[in-house]
Amino acid sequence: MIKRIKNTVELYLMMFFPIWISVGRFIPIVETILTFLFLFLLITEQILKKKTIIKYIFITILFIISGLMNPDIATHLDHIKPMIIIFLAIDARNSELYNRAYEHTEKYSKSLTIQLFIVLFANIIFMFLDLGYSDEYSGLWSLRAFRGIYSDPHQCAYHICALLIIFLIVAKNNAKLYNYILLFGYLYCTSITGARIPTVLAVFLGGVFFMHYVINPFRKQKVESKMLKLFILAILAILGIFLLMKYTSFGQKTLESFTSGNLDSGRSVLRERDIALFKKGNIINKLFGYGTATVLEYHGSFKYSSPIWSHNDFLQILCGMGLLMLLCYISSWINLLKSVKKESFLSILFVIILILVAFYNGLYIHTRLVFIIPLLLDYFKLKKIQDSK
Repeated sequence: MIKRIKNTVELYLMMFFPIWISVGRFIPIVETILTFLFLFLLITEQILKKKTIIKYIFITILFIISGLMNPDIATHLDHIKPMIIIFLAIDARNSELYNRAYEHTEKYSKSLTIQLFIVLFANIIFMFLDLGYSDEYSGLWSLRAFRGIYSDPHQCAYHICALLIIFLIVAKNNAKLYNYILLFGYLYCTSITGARIPTVLAVFLGGVFFMHYVINPFRKQKVESKMLKLFILAILAILGIFLLMKYTSFGQKTLESFTSGNLDSGRSVLRERDIALFKKGNIINKLFGYGTATVLEYHGSFKYSSPIWSHNDFLQILCGMGLLMLLCYISSWINLLKSVKKESFLSILFVIILILVAFYNGLYIHTRLVFIIPLLLDYFKLKKIQDSK
């Protein structure tokens, strides 16, 4: 009975993934239901593994202890949920669950492609509406950051990265016009958010599409043909970078950062403050943290500052939940790197990029992307096997 429920839930989650993750701004309960359904699948996949049970009992104890450090339980829970998801998603990476999810995604590629067009069309409509923009960055960057149909510009950019992963899987070796429309449409929507790190991640995913479906260096073809494709792609890449830097919020924000010497939007200050906060704590604070809300309040205690999270997973976890939880988090990334090191170069590169994203911007709170990271790693692995035949 449980297995049948799991299969049914998983099937419908993957069949309607683009729509599910794009309606949260308008129907928040849908996003909440989605999260708990994914958690249900991931937990049931792990619960029968003895070593995993011990690990999650330990993590649960750490969550409880760090939660007791600050009475703001709501903020703590907001960070616990995505952390559980990233732990479970990494652990379930080579499971039957994600293998079946990948098969569902391939099987319903037409339906998913239609949904991708619907979501892109909705975002394009929002380009012409005030509702589609956020004034959050107007004072700092003199730009109106695009947030599309999502809650804020960063969420928009990370949601689109998740959609681009689905896009890569359903493209199925088709360098057809509609695939180019989807790809460039989503890349443009990302670049006008002003969110630089997820935009770079989105451009990386776009580059994967061109490498696999346009150049395809592993396919048998004449050297002259391959070199011509590489030359044309290089010219297009230079043109794309020029347009990106000159005419998008991403470019404007990046150029302003270089001009002002503020490449990381002042986040180096947050890192310095977090390290100082960790150092001055007692042994209990070092092991179990100060509580998630304490870190946000600490950032807001400085003049001209506001209560914000660290924008760095490692330091947010270190200060909020302690050294023991940080070791659990780091070990998950190490285990993921070990699992992909023999699969493909792109898998290794992607995991390294994700670790850098987690350090320079923060990753684990963007759960819609975290859910499907294992699908992209499966895509890289299977694509390598197909190309080698």
